[in-house]
Amino acid sequence: MVINPHKDCTWIYYEKHLSINLTTDEGASYTYKTYFKLNDLDYCPANHTPFSVGDAQLLTVYQEQLQMLLRNESTALEIGLNGVACERYMKPAVPATRFFYFSPEPVQELRMGDIVTVVSKYGKTGHCLLLEPNDSDQLVRLMLLNEILVLYKGNKPEEDRGYLQGDMIRLNRACVEAFNFKGSNRLRYA
Repeated sequence: MVINPHKDCTWIYYEKHLSINLTTDEGASYTYKTYFKLNDLDYCPANHTPFSVGDAQLLTVYQEQLQMLLRNESTALEIGLNGVACERYMKPAVPATRFFYFSPEPVQELRMGDIVTVVSKYGKTGHCLLLEPNDSDQLVRLMLLNEILVLYKGNKPEEDRGYLQGDMIRLNRACVEAFNFKGSNRLRYA
């Protein structure tokens, strides 16, 4: 599916979620609801804010990397759109390096759009989309692809701590390793 930014491609709010109206080059229209609710956003774009050239460039980078792994165009588009929304509009996450193991084989070259793996000190594996390899604090910014990544298990379910699908994770690049299927928290898209 080829998407070029134009007046019919806009950010909107649908069912209290940031969403996007897209029109393909073939003229077909779609509405994609992202993972992100209005109160999760750091910056709330006005309803019908155009999907910009910068948004499209970011989406292209994410899709190219995702399609190499997933070999599924619609899933790559869905993850890519969520990645663009996370990168552009989500509240910056608090650094979380202390909750993750340093990788015995950290990735030397990180590129936007890479799928990478992190392991929490609770022993759970998370698969993430790399949003930014080096932010202003010299940390990597990731978007979780798993449905959940547990960091701490409390005595009651409401005491559990972790990340949900789509959450941004910021941590030291030494915690990031190449994508793999280790652990019990397998990526639902692959």
